[in-house]
Amino acid sequence: MSPIITSIAGLAATLTGACAMLLMLELRGNPRKDSKANQRLIRAHKVTGYIFIVFFIVIFAVMLSKAGTYQEEFSSRTILHISLALLVIPLLLFKILIIRRFRRFEKQIPGIGLAVFLALFLLNSMTAGYYFLHESDIDRPSLSEEDAAVLDEKKGQKLVAQKCGKCHALERIFKALKTDQGWTEIVNRMISFDTPNISESQGKQIVNYLIIQQKRREKLAAEASGASVKIGRNMVEQKCSFCHGLDRLYMVNKTREEWVRTVENMIGYSEQADFLSPHEKEAVIEFLSSLSSSRSEGAK
Repeated sequence: MSPIITSIAGLAATLTGACAMLLMLELRGNPRKDSKANQRLIRAHKVTGYIFIVFFIVIFAVMLSKAGTYQEEFSSRTILHISLALLVIPLLLFKILIIRRFRRFEKQIPGIGLAVFLALFLLNSMTAGYYFLHESDIDRPSLSEEDAAVLDEKKGQKLVAQKCGKCHALERIFKALKTDQGWTEIVNRMISFDTPNISESQGKQIVNYLIIQQKRREKLAAEASGASVKIGRNMVEQKCSFCHGLDRLYMVNKTREEWVRTVENMIGYSEQADFLSPHEKEAVIEFLSSLSSSRSEGAK
């Protein structure tokens, strides 16, 4: 869950808690003579209380899952944050027990409710408040010429495995095709999700590695495509010339989809199951498509 969503959820929980506390003060400190009005206030207090508990459980679960992924020692602010969240749990349990079973202690409920609200208010001031005040200060790495001296591909590869691999399969990364700016933006977004586990310097190493590995993949793909075209030319000269001259292939201009259908038809006409292997078929289509592309560019 992104920081902005958890921050908004925390603010919503605080506002719900404030409403529940105000309704409780109204019931205890300013009771209505009209019993129906009091009943409406009681129902409203229960509803806001249940909503508050749901918000708190969700936020607490997210906090625990995020704390489990921390790879550095907790900061003092994080420790205080966790302590306040843990404090709310027994206070809520005591309040629910008094309401449900130990009615003799009902006079303590306003104090417990106020303690819960204050703990939550401080907790969210340290998280949501801190995030909204300092969101613009979060380091968003981008590569510059000055970084070239410290960038190391092996460090970047190791960081990608450590930092990125803990949340999703690395296959997603190595299948993606992005511009240099695209990789920078995606890494910045991941840093905002995983603060403080990824520093600015680590982010730069990750961006550098992702850009390098994509350029390497593009080079390999170009080399593989060139090799495929050569194989396709050999297959055309060997297989197609049995039935007709090759000039009709070199003169016609078709799209890749049309060449796919043509090659499939020729395989059917040959009445040979092994006329072309799947790899050879793809190579022939690649070669014929490259001819059409070259003619189209020449016509322009």
